[in-house]
Amino acid sequence: MRISKSEQHPGVSIILAVRNEAEHLDDCLRALATLDYPGDKLEILLVDGMSDDGTARIIAKWAGRDGRIKSLQNPRKTVSCGMNLGIAAAKYDYVLWISGHAILQPAHIHQCLSTMDTKGAVAVGGVLTTKGTTTIGRINAAVLSHPFGVGGGAHRIGGRSGWVPVVTMALYRKEAIVNAGGFDETLQRSQDNDLHHRMNKLGLRSYLDVEVNPTYLCRNTFRGFLRQAWNNGFWNIMLSRRGYGGFSPRHFVPMAFVGGQLILLLLGFFLPIAWWILGGALALYMMCALAVSITAAIKAQLSWQVIVLPVWFAALHYTYGIASWSGFLKAKDFDKK
Repeated sequence: MRISKSEQHPGVSIILAVRNEAEHLDDCLRALATLDYPGDKLEILLVDGMSDDGTARIIAKWAGRDGRIKSLQNPRKTVSCGMNLGIAAAKYDYVLWISGHAILQPAHIHQCLSTMDTKGAVAVGGVLTTKGTTTIGRINAAVLSHPFGVGGGAHRIGGRSGWVPVVTMALYRKEAIVNAGGFDETLQRSQDNDLHHRMNKLGLRSYLDVEVNPTYLCRNTFRGFLRQAWNNGFWNIMLSRRGYGGFSPRHFVPMAFVGGQLILLLLGFFLPIAWWILGGALALYMMCALAVSITAAIKAQLSWQVIVLPVWFAALHYTYGIASWSGFLKAKDFDKK
C-alpha cells in the first residue's frame, strides 16, 4: 500500500507507554516538539503506568502547554497493556512507538514514511545511537553499542538497510498491529519480538533504514544496566521456549556461555582436566574482553573507564546468561497462567 499524493502528510499518532521515566521524559518530549512535521497531523499519547517518580507531573506539565498531548492511565502498568490502550485511542492510521528514553531527530517521521512508501513495508525503524548522561551511563552505552556486548543486532550497531525481523523506535501502519492481534498483555518484556513474530507470519514485513538514527538514553546506573540485561535474557528465552521465532543465535550465546562453564565446573570433580579447560576458556575470554574494551573506549572517547569495561562486558554476559536459564526453566509454569 503506497501513500497517496493527496496524503503526503498523513496523520501520525505517537505512543509512549511509560512508567517511572522522569529522568529522561522531558528530553524526549522536547525532541518531539521539534519534529519537522505538520503539528496539526500529530497527536502524542502518553500512557502512564501508574508512575511514582514524578512522571505524572511531567506529563501534566507538557499536556498543559501542548494541545496535541493526551494523557492516558494504564493501571496494569506494563508496556504491552499501555500500547494496546494507546492503539485503541489513536485516531490516525500511522502510529510511532517510542520509549521515554528516545530522542528523535527532526526528520524521523518524514524519513520513515518515505521508506515505508518506497519499500512497501508496514513498519520502518532505524539504528539506535546509545548514549549515557553520566560517567556510569557512558560506560553502559559503550558496552551496549559494541558487537561483543550485544551481538550483531543491526538496530544496535548499524550495517546496511534492509528487511529485518524486528525494528525499534519504529513507525507502523496501525492496521498491521491490529491485524496481528495487538500486544500480548501477559508479557512484561520482549513484546516487540512477539508482535513482529506474529506480523512476520502474516507476511507483514519490517524495514531497517540506516538513515534513521534515534538516540537511546540508556540507564545511568550499574544496577539499571544489570536489570535490563536480566529482563532481556529472561523474557527472550522464555518466548523462544513458547515457540516464538525471530530470535537469532546471538540471543542464545550468553546462555551457552554460562551453561558450558557450569558443565565444565561439575565435570571437573570427575575429570580434573575439565577445570584446566575452564580456566583456559576464562583466561581467553578476559583477554578478548580487554582487547575489545580498548576499541570500545576509543570509539566512545573514554579514558580510564577502559579499566572497568571488561568487568561490565562480563557482568552483561553472565547476567543475561543466568537470566536465560531462569526463563528456560520457568517457561512451562508461565504457559499455565
